Amino acid sequence: MYCSNCMTEQDEGKFCGTCGTTLQSEHHPQPAPEQVLEAESHTQASTASMATTSVNQGSRAKHQSNQFLTFYKNVSKSPRFAEAASQSNPTYGIVTVILFSAIMSLSIYTFANKMFQLMSGGFDYFSLGLGFEGMPFFPIFMPIFLLTLAFVGCAIISSWIMVKTSGSSIPLKETAAHFGGLLVPFISVSILSLLLSLIGMLEITVYLNPLILSFTLFLYPALVVYQSVNQKTEKALYWSLGASLLSILFMYIFIRFAILNTIREIVDYMML
Repeated sequence: MYCSNCMTEQDEGKFCGTCGTTLQSEHHPQPAPEQVLEAESHTQASTASMATTSVNQGSRAKHQSNQFLTFYKNVSKSPRFAEAASQSNPTYGIVTVILFSAIMSLSIYTFANKMFQLMSGGFDYFSLGLGFEGMPFFPIFMPIFLLTLAFVGCAIISSWIMVKTSGSSIPLKETAAHFGGLLVPFISVSILSLLLSLIGMLEITVYLNPLILSFTLFLYPALVVYQSVNQKTEKALYWSLGASLLSILFMYIFIRFAILNTIREIVDYMML
């Protein structure tokens, strides 16, 4: 208890031992039953709301996954569906671009790792205390993934530039979604290439990966432009060829100034 006059603390007694002021004991009022019930109802409502939100988010994620699988199946059966899907739901095409880049990068990394192990003669790196066998994953995979994504981005930009040059008003996002939709068949081929690399069939992977990248980076820009402007101009073929040439030019510039150092670093690491 504290004296209200001199603020002296005292454990017991009715009067302050210092100034004689009457002391009042501290009182903590208990909440009314109605307040307790109201607080409990608010807590229950909040818990129910959080549970409902979690269920809704799970259902939404499941629905989106099913929609993407349906999109994947439709484009696999008929690649022409990619053009229509780019207008109705461009998100799936953009997701496909990222998915293709990731799987393709995994395939390239697995191939390089197998080659590294063969060149090192299966040497056990645990004996040196390095803690791993073969090449490290993230220091090698991430540059490959970013470079693959940049290459695909160059091809998409080349396609869009030619689409705009032809007089069409198709936005970049729609062109990217169209391009991504057409990558669906090559995602399946990239998965096959990854599996072949994992089981050590490198003599097939060494030809399959460059073939996939050649179609994707040099032929697909022409295909995207042709499908986009074929009904709008008589010069669709020329714009399509221009897209492929522009993509090759972008690749050359990108490789010349940004890629060679990365390739040298990877080769130097493999030769250690």
